Amino acid sequence: MLASTNDDGRLGLWDVTDDGNPSTGYDRWGRSSSDDPTDLGMAPSRMDYDIARCSTWQQSSDRIRVLIENAYPGYGCTFVLVSLARSGEQLEVDEVTVETTPGIVVTPLGVPTYGIAKLWSGYRAAYGVTIGDGVGDGQSLEFEIQITYRQIHPVYSSKRCHSCPR
Repeated sequence: MLASTNDDGRLGLWDVTDDGNPSTGYDRWGRSSSDDPTDLGMAPSRMDYDIARCSTWQQSSDRIRVLIENAYPGYGCTFVLVSLARSGEQLEVDEVTVETTPGIVVTPLGVPTYGIAKLWSGYRAAYGVTIGDGVGDGQSLEFEIQITYRQIHPVYSSKRCHSCPR
């Protein structure tokens, strides 16, 4: 499982509206700049302030950690999980567990689908993260998200199989 956000300070696939230039209003992160999103989603407009930052990293093959640095009430970012599958698997997302801390609201923006996965194909799910009013300015907040999969049925190889369904 991989993850990325739309406000991690680096230009990437999910930074559709970020030009990568340092903010003029408040550049909290210097060269690693990314204007704060004004709404959830992958292509929100941005305000010319670089106060908070939202980063992800992989804890294990099914667990991602999300860190929001210098958080403030009303701040929101979006992160995308990409679940990679081995060739020949047909997987379904069984359960998504979000272990948040008080003051963080996580909203699913899309649900992964299932189907026959080809090598390195992935299922994507997007989540919006909003900081609530009870959080003071400048805090660092962390939480984890875990996805559990289940195999629906095996996909048989192209070799002749006499007991395989036709």
